Amino acid sequence: MRTLLFLSAILFITTPVLAKSGFYLGVDAGNTTVNGQDISYDDFIDEHGYGSVPRIFGGTLFSTDNDCGGLTSRLYLGYNLFGYGALELTLTGSGTNLSDSDLRAWAAQASTTLRIYPLWHWQEDLIKRYDLPNWLLDIEPSLSIGLGPAYQVYIPIYGVDEVAYSTNTSIKYGIALEYFFNSFFRFHIDYNYLSAPFDKFIFNWSDDEIWQLREGSGDTSYHQFLCGFSFHFNLAKE
Repeated sequence: MRTLLFLSAILFITTPVLAKSGFYLGVDAGNTTVNGQDISYDDFIDEHGYGSVPRIFGGTLFSTDNDCGGLTSRLYLGYNLFGYGALELTLTGSGTNLSDSDLRAWAAQASTTLRIYPLWHWQEDLIKRYDLPNWLLDIEPSLSIGLGPAYQVYIPIYGVDEVAYSTNTSIKYGIALEYFFNSFFRFHIDYNYLSAPFDKFIFNWSDDEIWQLREGSGDTSYHQFLCGFSFHFNLAKE
């Protein structure tokens, strides 16, 4: 306990006066590209007594490489601790033809994300030491990693119900630049790489008929490019 109190005191002493803790709420928009793969019928494993997975007419394979990318939105709630890092709860979605029940495809991910600001403590000293422009004080780079569930839904051919893939173990890596407009409002640009090792296949999304996928057969990655704004409560540079 004494050690914890000592470390906490050191953190308060070394923390810049401008670094404050607080909640923030953000919203983003952008674009997602998807790198998926076709799935062989031999890679579907029946663990619920449904038998073999239904086959698509014409020999077409089910695939995670579909049109679930495109226009993307993200909503998140975070808590920043002294400017050094933050914990975020994030919900991201993308898709195409969402209003067309015969063509729509979409993807969604939820994650608990740890965000680190590696230059926070040293940024002001670095700018003074190398005689850099003062406006760089208002720009913060950050790195992030997140874990959580991911879903992908699409219609393989016209007239067939939606099918889906899911996993609870997607992992996301991100890099971002944030700019302070004022003491409570930020603009940011983000790039995220998300890996989704889909391990469940849901045939007839509405009926929830589930097959397991052989390990590695549903591995899919997403590249997300986003920009947006966040509103901070009791957190910012003054």
